[in-house]
Amino acid sequence: MASSGGSNPSGSKGGKAMDVASLLRDLQIGEEEFDDLIIEEEVSIDEEPELLVVARVLTDKSFSAASFEETMRFAWGLAKKVEFRDVGDNTFIMQLNCLGDWKKVVEEGPWLFRNWGIVIQGYDGYSKPSTLILDKLPIWIQIHDIPEAYLKKKEILENLAGRVGKFINVDTVGASGGNFVRVRVELYVNKPLARFTSTIRRGAREVYLVKYEKVPKFCEICGILGHEFLKCGKGFHKEEDHKFGEWMIADTLAPTVGHEVALLEFIFGRASSTSTARTMSALVGIYNMDFINDNLLARTASSRERPHHRFGDIRVYLGTVLCDASRRCW
Repeated sequence: MASSGGSNPSGSKGGKAMDVASLLRDLQIGEEEFDDLIIEEEVSIDEEPELLVVARVLTDKSFSAASFEETMRFAWGLAKKVEFRDVGDNTFIMQLNCLGDWKKVVEEGPWLFRNWGIVIQGYDGYSKPSTLILDKLPIWIQIHDIPEAYLKKKEILENLAGRVGKFINVDTVGASGGNFVRVRVELYVNKPLARFTSTIRRGAREVYLVKYEKVPKFCEICGILGHEFLKCGKGFHKEEDHKFGEWMIADTLAPTVGHEVALLEFIFGRASSTSTARTMSALVGIYNMDFINDNLLARTASSRERPHHRFGDIRVYLGTVLCDASRRCW
């Protein structure tokens, strides 16, 4: 099992680093006890580490490392092999084998495991895993009801988004199709989610709601990723304490045609799998529940083909899987 992760699911420095520092201090180790191995910069290494990433699942719950590996392999669909190493504290180091795979894993998130967020960043191969600061999660946000005059003002959009997280870029390619603008930001996972952003013009304040696409689980009380409200404080909260909620979750954007094909091929039995249940769970972790229910079931109902006999009634099977899945997967 992957380690429980202690009480610090936010992705900041792991408890191990703090334990070592405390131990060194408490033991009052003298300089004479150190017998350091000096590594010269000129020392040649047979193979320099490259294409490495480090990832941490934002939860204090324990889980199977094997389940994480299988789920993420399926979710990423990488071109080449990826190797995982569990380093504890729900943290993994992964060796990718081509730049395209590395960029996909690092840059195309956020990635979710059982609807918990995964903080992922490049790794130099030399730093101690326990000292790495994993506290940023890239995500698409929607800023709603933006005035038309602001939509083409990148500086204004950048500053508005900067109130939510570290600005990355504005979606200028895909049309939103709604009364909002999409902006990609890096969230600081140890800070509450921003519920809105605002401007003051001519002495009047305007407030713009912020919604999050593919947002991981977050606490309805404190707004921080990595735990739910029943585990916030003592878990007893009044109704008015729930300041964060599902209204902050953006409506789903449709998956690509390629994603639909992959899902349909699996349902119709054309794609092989060593574990049907696990693979379906992985699919649920990638695709929106509404997409599965509305689009997939509608298509199978009208198609001449029928799901593979191993599923029996596709609605019953999907219902069973969905009941065991997270409350929101996209």
